[in-house]
Amino acid sequence: MKKVHQLKHSGELCFIDSSGNMDRENCRVFLLLTHSCAGGLPLGILLCQSEDEQTIAQGLEQLKQVVGEKGFAGRGHEGPQLVITDDCRAERGALGKAFPKATLLLCSFHLLQAVWRWLWSKESGVTHGDRPALFAIVKEMLYCQEIGSVDRLYSEARGHPVAARYEKFLRYLDRLYARRECWALSYRGSFLTRGNNTNNFAEAAMRVLKDKILQRTKAFNLPQLFDLLTSRLETYYEARIVDVALGRWESFQRAKFLPQDGNIAASRIQQIEVKKFVVKGSTQTYDVDMDLELCSCPAGQTGAPCKHQAAVMKHYSCLSHSFLPINPEMRAELMKLTSAETISLDFLQPLRLEMQSCQSFRNIASDDVSLVDNMMEEMKSRCQDPHFIAGLLAMAKQ
Repeated sequence: MKKVHQLKHSGELCFIDSSGNMDRENCRVFLLLTHSCAGGLPLGILLCQSEDEQTIAQGLEQLKQVVGEKGFAGRGHEGPQLVITDDCRAERGALGKAFPKATLLLCSFHLLQAVWRWLWSKESGVTHGDRPALFAIVKEMLYCQEIGSVDRLYSEARGHPVAARYEKFLRYLDRLYARRECWALSYRGSFLTRGNNTNNFAEAAMRVLKDKILQRTKAFNLPQLFDLLTSRLETYYEARIVDVALGRWESFQRAKFLPQDGNIAASRIQQIEVKKFVVKGSTQTYDVDMDLELCSCPAGQTGAPCKHQAAVMKHYSCLSHSFLPINPEMRAELMKLTSAETISLDFLQPLRLEMQSCQSFRNIASDDVSLVDNMMEEMKSRCQDPHFIAGLLAMAKQ
C-alpha cells in the first residue's frame, strides 16, 4: 500500500469509507483509496474499536506517521487535496482535524440517498405524491452546471407550490443550501476530481473486502482480521495491477479508462511544448497538458479521461495514469506499484508486432531475402549438370 503513495493521484484525491461486522468484536474498518486506471487503490487502512471523531482522528494521525513525508505523492502530513466521503459527521470532523488543508466533498449518490430517505421518513410529513417533486428540486440543484443556477433554483424552490406546503422541507433545504459548496457539482469546476463525484471506489472496495478477502465470513479475532487485511488484501490489489499492466482487461473493456481517441488524426494535433498540445476539434480547439493530465474540454477540465488526451497519448506516446496502459512505458509505471523487481521494457512488449513494425522489419530484411533468391536460382542452374546431381545423390546415401 505504501507504494501507491508514489502515484501523483494519491496527493490529489482520496476516497474514504467504513464498514463493520467483520470480526467478533465488531471493529470498524476504514479504507482510504485513491483514483487510478486500475480502479481504487488503497492508501491505508484504519482498524478502530469505535466510530467517534476522536478515535478516527488518532488513527489518521498514526497513518500520517507511517507514510511519512513522502506519503500522498510528497504532500506528507498535509494529506490529499480533495477527500470524497459520505455525510458522516464524525468521519468528516476527524478528516478536518488530520488534514486541515484538504477540501472535503460529499458523495453525490449518498446525498441523494439521504434526501430520499428523509422524504420517506415520518419526520418530514411529506405525502407520497409530493415526494418526487421535492426530490427533483434537490437533484436539479445538484447537477446544474453554473454556480449562479444553484442560487436561482434555491430561490425558485422557496416559492414552489408544492414545497411551500411543507415548512419542514424548507428548513431542510435551507440546511442543504448552506453546505452547497460541498455537494453541488457546479462548485467543483476548479477541483481535480478526475471525473469522480461519488464514493463508488470505496463502496466497491468494501465489497471486495467482504466477498473476496473474508468470503462472507467473520474473522475469529482482531489479530486474524489484521493478518487478512495485510496479506490477502495486499495480494489481491497487486494481482489486479499486474492484470492491468499486462493487458488482461476482460473486466475493463467498457471502462472509462479505455483509450478512445474519437478517430482524431495526428495532423489535427499540434505540439506546443514537450507535454503541451493543441487538438483541433470539429468546431473549436482544445488545449491538452499531459503533465497535469488536463484538457480544456468539459470532460477533461477536472482531469477526467477524454478523447483529446487519448489521441495525444496514442500519437505521441505520452505517459498517462488516467488511461489503461497501451505501451511498455505505461506498463512499467504500473509495475512499480507491485513487489516485482525491475522489469525490462522488452518483457512488456506485445507478442505480436504492430503493422508498422512488421513493415519496417520487411524493409530491413529485404537484402537478405534477395540473397536467398539468388542462391536458389544458382541451385536451379547447376541442377542441369549430371555430375552435380550424382554428387548430391552420393551425399544423400551417406
